This record gives sequence, C-alpha cells and structure tokens, in this order.
Amino acid sequence: MQYLTDTDLAGERGCIMSDCGAYRLRLWRQWDVTLPRLGVCMLNPSDARHNVDDSTDTRIYLRAVSLGFGRYDIVNLFPLSSSKPEVMRAHPDPVGPLDIANQMILDVAADASMILCAWGAGEFAATRARAVLQLLCDAGYAEKLVHLGLNKDGSPKHPLYIAASTRPKPFEFTA
Repeated sequence: MQYLTDTDLAGERGCIMSDCGAYRLRLWRQWDVTLPRLGVCMLNPSDARHNVDDSTDTRIYLRAVSLGFGRYDIVNLFPLSSSKPEVMRAHPDPVGPLDIANQMILDVAADASMILCAWGAGEFAATRARAVLQLLCDAGYAEKLVHLGLNKDGSPKHPLYIAASTRPKPFEFTA
C-alpha cells in the first residue's frame, strides 16, 4: 500500500492507495488534533488524493468544521477510484481485496466519534452496503452511524447537495 501525505499550514492531508494505484482505501484531512474525528463512508472514491481536493471533499470539510471536528476520514463501499460511477459499476472487482477494504472501514470507525453514511441511492450498492453496515454493527459501532437524509430506497444521501444547515440524524440499521 502507498501512504501519501502532505503537510502545510492548514494541517495534514493524506490518502492510502493500493500498490497498483487503482484503489483509494482511505482519504483524510486533519486541521486540529485536539478535536474529535468524523468518519465518512461513501460509494466510491473520486480523483481526490493527498494533494488534490474535489467538491465533495470541500463540502465534507466545511461540514466537519461546522460540527466541531478536527479531522475527517473517508472510506468507501467500493474503493475503486473513479470519478464516474458507471466505470466502477462495470469493473470486475470494484472492492479489491475485501479484507483490506473492510479493515480500513473498521479502522476509521474505531477512531471516529461519528460515522456519516453517505453513499447515495442505487441498487448496485445495496448488497455491499448491507455487508458494511453489518460489519460496523457487529464491531459495536452502530451508535456512531448517522446520515444527512434518506433516499426513497432507505439509503443515506450523498452530502454534496445537502444543505449545510442539515444536521446528522441517527442511521438505524436492522439486519
């Protein structure tokens, strides 16, 4: 795995990539080590890296600051890095090594005081989402799960187009 970090006056920026570079397993931004961490679980990584942000990262940063966090860590149901979900859906292995992907999710959950579920709607993600939610609940992290709104299918909404004033609500998962 490749651990890529960059530090500037704003803080630490980093990501963990697979050796082949196809999978982004974790992305983080830290600006205050004295404040709690926000974990975020979304669908699949964009092109954001340790030294590159995208609009979703910017939105998550602003939300994390407003909620009193000093760091956020993003993991994904499907770690295959692509800014186009249709590429991810067509890929033969969008999760990559399952044990590594699941361990990254558990590591982020262990360090976070809140886990924002935000993978959006879509039949494609339903099975993997259930497996990840079960993994988190089995590990004792159910009380940390939140969302910013639910889609018609019950999946948690993606944060990019949610009003900044929207506060997280408990995300209740039943197996």
